[in-house]
Amino acid sequence: MPALMRGARHWLLCVLAAFALCGAVACAQPGGGDSGGKTADKATYNAAANAASPGPAGEWHTFGDGGGKPRAVIRITAAGGVYTGRIVRSLVPGEDPDKICSKCTDERRDKRLNGMAFLTGMRKVEDGQSGEYSGGEILDPDTGNIYRSAMTLSADGRRLTVRGYIGIPLFGRTQEWLRPE
Repeated sequence: MPALMRGARHWLLCVLAAFALCGAVACAQPGGGDSGGKTADKATYNAAANAASPGPAGEWHTFGDGGGKPRAVIRITAAGGVYTGRIVRSLVPGEDPDKICSKCTDERRDKRLNGMAFLTGMRKVEDGQSGEYSGGEILDPDTGNIYRSAMTLSADGRRLTVRGYIGIPLFGRTQEWLRPE
């Protein structure tokens, strides 16, 4: 989707959320409610914009490259604007819950996959318009390879497109992750 369309869609969601929030505090009605006819302050609009953009933190289901059934549950957390993804558990029937990363080449070698941080260093792209995150790395626990990474959150916050790549994003692989229902 062209960047202009993504930006316009995000702007529209923020405006709609701001009006919904203002309606709740009666700031959209002249002289209505407790607002005394004053417009909402910047903090109110920032809260509305944040409500319209849920961010990638939370639980996600990953899928193999061919789609199909979910393979794992991932929990993404944020600390100081940096996002980290950990494997919560495998959803592959019969897979050993104590499986280790025998092919990892760093400090994660021979550590359990469950609980392992495999997505690290992701930061929101500061253009104020998109659900894009970059600057991080992602580990493929099946091969032990570590790739540069970028991710994009859908406007509704239900789909996360995660791309691992070598050098430039053109040379890489993309997966779609979904929030569990």
